[in-house]
Formats: sequence, structure tokens, C-alpha cells
Amino acid sequence: MKKIFWAIQSLDNAGGSEAVSVNLMNLLCPYYDVTLVSTCSYTGEGVHKLDKRIKVVTLGIDERVGRFDQYWREYGPKHPFKRLALLQRLINSFVYRRLHYRRLIKKMMGEDDIFIASSLDSYLYAPKGRKCYFHYHFNRQKFLSFGEGMGLKLCRKPDKWIFLAKTTEDEIRAGKKKLPLSTYVYNPIKFPLALNENENGNAIMFIGRYTEQKDPMLALATAKILHDEGFPFRLDMYGDGHLEEAMRQYVKDNGLTEVNIHTKTAINAEHFKAHDLVLMTSAYEGYVLVKGEANVNSLPVISSAWEGPYEEMFFNQGDGEIVPSRDPKEYAEALKRWLSSKEAIIAQKKACYEFAKRTYSMEAIVNKWREILG
Repeated sequence: MKKIFWAIQSLDNAGGSEAVSVNLMNLLCPYYDVTLVSTCSYTGEGVHKLDKRIKVVTLGIDERVGRFDQYWREYGPKHPFKRLALLQRLINSFVYRRLHYRRLIKKMMGEDDIFIASSLDSYLYAPKGRKCYFHYHFNRQKFLSFGEGMGLKLCRKPDKWIFLAKTTEDEIRAGKKKLPLSTYVYNPIKFPLALNENENGNAIMFIGRYTEQKDPMLALATAKILHDEGFPFRLDMYGDGHLEEAMRQYVKDNGLTEVNIHTKTAINAEHFKAHDLVLMTSAYEGYVLVKGEANVNSLPVISSAWEGPYEEMFFNQGDGEIVPSRDPKEYAEALKRWLSSKEAIIAQKKACYEFAKRTYSMEAIVNKWREILG
């Protein structure tokens, strides 16, 4: 059985990249001998459910290095010494210790094994002399950005890039003429298709890291408008990140008793079943996994006009609506339209179910990965 070593940042965080990678490993472990490589330290508990056949090793890197951008903002200019120490850890791990981690991973692997990396930090540790695939979870803008380009200069070139959508692959290839071999595979949806006809009192669900990319503050500003207008609703937010404190303060300052902020929650089908739609306020996405997860659980999605492959995954009749601006008033109006009555909510859920039944095929995704991995 062919061996695969799949590197992710951490099992202790509920991030989308980690969730997708773990889901793929679970789907592929019947066909491959899979070892999960956690670059950051791992407590042994984690928030992602692994198939028992998957082996786990860790490089033991400080989580603050893996989540550098979040901790950098969290410390802020008021804590210059903490920032300096964080920067030193980053340089030590990504520059001075990079070759050490490469050798360590190479030593684990046989000559015919495959290394798959799911984020920039794990790209840095991809060993030379072994077949390596880079699974890219973001969009064209981020890939072609100056910062991403500088980081990739420190990495070995992969044998193949794997993107999340055909549009993303085409746009990146158009902007980077010397890109090695590439392909794309849609992300799998870890939940089975389920018809959900519950009406939950205008319950809204937000899923995503509490960072600028996911923009939870826009979701809260939308909630404030609904609250001020006396529109009945409940907003449950699931994620973690450096904006959590600011979010909780905003909720407190504005008396948003309808809002519940949750952290480090392993989302399951019951969470979707308890809601009526999903609100997504991201500034950008590579592949909007939440949209698929919501639709297979019969929930429509009210989404921002994020930068990414719209034509492949957004929107068909019944599966949601795109809000073209970042004005919370427009999001509030969209939510009120979709939550206009119990009858409308139930009809929309049925439409989402039918859309998801036509759109998401787990078998096709697994077969594409097996074709890539051989």
C-alpha cells in the first residue's frame, strides 16, 4: 500500500484548511497508508476526528509560529518585546531550523512515498529527494501576492500544485508562467446529504476563524442592525482567533443578547440542523467549504462578494444569495428576506437539499485524488 505523509498546521485548531485535510485523509486511508504530520505541537486531543488507521507525528513547532499573523496582531504595538520574541521564533523555525525539519521528514519517508503539504509553513519543510505535492487552499490574489511569493522562494518546488477550483488554477497559471504541473480538486463535504425541514426561530450560523479574512465584525454589525430594528433572530458564531476579545466587547457594548460566540467547537450536522441559514462575510476565499457544508444540510448561505471562483460554486436558485457590498445594512436586508416566514424558510431548505443532491459527489472527489496519487 502506497504511503502518504500529509502535513497540516495543527490538530488543535478548528481551521478550514485543517478540517479539509483531515477529511481527505479519512476518505483516502482505505486506499493508502496515511501519516498525518502536525507541524505545531499536538496535545493528543484535537478538534478533528481522525480515522484510527491514520498515524500522527508532530514536529513540535510552537503554535505561535504557525499562527504568527494572529499572535502578531494580538500582541499589538503595546507589547513590543512579545512581538520581538515571536519574530525570533519565526526566524528560528522558518530559516535556521528549516533544513532540520526537512531532514526529519525525509528520514520518516521511503523513496516511493508522497509528501502533501497544506499550507505555507508545511511547504517550507517539504523534503528534497521525495515526491511532494502542494495543496493550495487560497485564491489567485494571495498566491500572486508579494508576501506569498517571498515565502515560496524559501521552499523547494513541488512536483505538482493542487488547487481547489479550475478557475483558481487557470488564473494562477495565467499570472505565473513558470508554474510546475498543476491540477485541481474540489473540497469534499464531510457531512452526508440530509433533508432538514426544521424551523428554528430565525437562527443564523457563522462559521470561520475570528480574523480579518472572515470578517466576523461585519457579521456583528449586521446583527446590531437587526437588533436595533427589533427583528427576531439568533446568531451563533463558531471559530477562534485574535478578534475574539473585540467581538465579545462589541456584543457587550451593544447589548446583543441574541449573539452567542463559541470557540474551539467541532462542528457537526446537529449544529446545522439547529439553524435556518448560514451567514458568510469573508473578504476572500480559495474554496468556500462552509457553503457546501451548509447546502448538504439544507441551509442556504448569505455570502459576501469574495474574491474567488464564483462561477463554479456560487450561486444557483435556492442555495443562497450574494451581497455585492460590505455594507451591513445590505446584509441585514438579505437576512430579513430569507427569514421572512416559517413557510419560506422550510421551502428554501427543501430547495437547498435538491441543489446539493445534484451538485456534491464524494465519489468523484475521491477518484480524482486516487488518480493524482496513483
